[in-house]
Amino acid sequence: EAVNYALQIASALKHINKAGVVHRDIKPSNIIITPGGRAKLVDLGLARKESDNASADLTTAGTTLGTFDYISPEQAKDPRNVDVRSDIYSLGCTLYHMLTGEPPYGEGTVLQKLLDHSGKNVPDPATINKQLPRELSLIVQKMMASDPEDRYQAPEELMYQLMQVAGQLDLRGVNPEGLVWTSPTNSRLGFLERHIGWIATAAVLLIIVVLLDRYPAFNPASVNVTQDSSQKSDTSIKPASKKTEQQTPEMDLA
Repeated sequence: EAVNYALQIASALKHINKAGVVHRDIKPSNIIITPGGRAKLVDLGLARKESDNASADLTTAGTTLGTFDYISPEQAKDPRNVDVRSDIYSLGCTLYHMLTGEPPYGEGTVLQKLLDHSGKNVPDPATINKQLPRELSLIVQKMMASDPEDRYQAPEELMYQLMQVAGQLDLRGVNPEGLVWTSPTNSRLGFLERHIGWIATAAVLLIIVVLLDRYPAFNPASVNVTQDSSQKSDTSIKPASKKTEQQTPEMDLA
């Protein structure tokens, strides 16, 4: 479920990023799950247009906006100078929380948390949740890289990686793009499901070919050939019989 929800929020980031908007407050409490299992990103109260002039931004210089457990290092320094990569960082912290049950830097004062977010040692969620696959842990750590250049540069990149992990985990469900997750190990099964009609037709044709080859009686053409051959055999025998009769000497009964 954590991978599913993260994928859906990444899809939401893709759409708001196309509109040039940065959310700036992604956290678990701003994600609502519907009864149908859809994750909705809410509360755009801190959102900002990337194209806005910094001087026109209502954010006061020196003010820190966001939730300290999930805030990116660059947003902590200057919330006016952020882009979608800051939201990806916050989503990484949120995904970390979903996978482990606790935020990545949950202990300490506000200052200590800000210092931890800016640190180079990104925590590994697998140290808490031993069942996590290595690939998923690496995705979370890349999302939470302190340097924006080391993170995924766009939501589409993150979505692609999450889809790969979803396939490896054999997750089955509908993703935000309307595609079905399939595991690479079940790719043959997926192929059969998509092409069952063609496969069935080919199988029937193959059976017919085998039957015609092994049992000529099923082949009308072969029956005609057999009949023609029989007729030719009969005509070739009859002249021989007549010739034999002609050569038989008559017996003198006297």
